[in-house]
Amino acid sequence: MTLLELCQTLRSEAGIAGNGPITTAGQTGELGRVVNWIKQAYQDVQDKNTSWNFMRKNYAFNTVIGTQNYDSSYVPDLSNWKPYSNRLYLNTAQNEWFLQFVPWEEFRDYRGFGSSRTQTGRPIECTINPAKELVLWPIPDNAYTIVGEYFRTPHVMVADTDTPIFPRFQMCIVFNALMRYASYVNEPGVYAYAQKEYGKTISSLENDQLEQIKFAGPLA
Repeated sequence: MTLLELCQTLRSEAGIAGNGPITTAGQTGELGRVVNWIKQAYQDVQDKNTSWNFMRKNYAFNTVIGTQNYDSSYVPDLSNWKPYSNRLYLNTAQNEWFLQFVPWEEFRDYRGFGSSRTQTGRPIECTINPAKELVLWPIPDNAYTIVGEYFRTPHVMVADTDTPIFPRFQMCIVFNALMRYASYVNEPGVYAYAQKEYGKTISSLENDQLEQIKFAGPLA
């Protein structure tokens, strides 16, 4: 559904009189609240989990000689890096290698200590520090190409024809927004209905768009 269709569906579910909105632009009053509730609900769904598959994207950029830390200036819509996906290569992807991910505290204590702190060379390890910077070790001695995955910042729908970045179970946005409407007009029955339907649709989205936990096989 488009942004406009989501708003029209919310108006219908809420029982608000009329056939609108015919556009989401410049709406005020009740229809303005409908548009805002849909946009807020869309943000809320994206914020519910930090590892949605639909929030995953690929990145690629060149390291800078002597620069160890890489922030969102290299990946403008960065929310966080995907820890175990980072690879490097020099000149050609045929010699690509994975960077070993090391948890921040361990990396800080061993790679940020003594002579290791200033060691340069071909990076073989990485971490993510509390500032959400990707940190490489050793410090790059060349302009390597680094590639991997990251989680993007929440998407915002602006135009009537904009659509959510997840293709299925979009009614979770409508039911989330319907709870906001029900709270505003103090309709406990509508709220209970919306909450129940939201729970079902968001669970379906989670089953579809979150990595499933894998359990180890039986011991020999």
